[in-house]
Amino acid sequence: MPDRPATLRDVAAAARVHPATASRALNPETRILVSEETARRVTDAAAKLGYRPNPVARSLRTRRSHTVGVLIPDLNNPLFPPIVRGLEDKLAAAGYVALLGNTPEGDVLAAVVFALASLTDFVDGYLARARAEITTFGKLMDPLADKLLVVAALISLVSLHRLAAWVAMVIITRELAVTVLRMGASQAGVVIGASMFGKVKTCLQIVTILVIIAVHGKPLWVGALLYVTVLVTVLSGLDYFFGLRRRMQQVQAQAGG
Repeated sequence: MPDRPATLRDVAAAARVHPATASRALNPETRILVSEETARRVTDAAAKLGYRPNPVARSLRTRRSHTVGVLIPDLNNPLFPPIVRGLEDKLAAAGYVALLGNTPEGDVLAAVVFALASLTDFVDGYLARARAEITTFGKLMDPLADKLLVVAALISLVSLHRLAAWVAMVIITRELAVTVLRMGASQAGVVIGASMFGKVKTCLQIVTILVIIAVHGKPLWVGALLYVTVLVTVLSGLDYFFGLRRRMQQVQAQAGG
């Protein structure tokens, strides 16, 4: 007959503490209430006995489920299992359990999340301009935040077979090239903020990504929008390159004069 599972009382007895103290030591949220020595003694006893907290009993005692709901668009998609595994590991370390759910409205949810993330970027830029708090750091990091958001979405869409890899590569290459140029220029004391052409490019990229996420299939108008976005992305990159070259020449001329 197999041995019974270790209980909290067993851990407390092995660590020579009260069960309530053992409970606090094993809970990441209340561990600070006990001394480091006591917490170490309790965790060592729990590991030696193979103790595993009972989430049902804990939820009944604390009236908190310690459960986080995770909605996945398609559980059969190979993209999501590694993400879910990492999420479960992090939640388990904090004393939480992931409750997975498959939702047919995953595309709509993803579009809403991406739209909100894009909106926050526009809002912080608007607030900075309205409050006259535009800084050199902001001029560098604000476009970079746009690029990271777009690049992450493009990679996800390629992984989901919703976007051709060459399209993502063209856009990502342009974004990386401009980022490297911007960082190199900043080292020379030249800072160029986002131009109107660049802002139009970013807006077009965000709209295109939202459309690809929300619209199933490949209608003709979606393909046309995608090609326009790629064209504007390339042209805006060339515009930045020539604008930066002109600016560098002006700085060199002023330094020479």
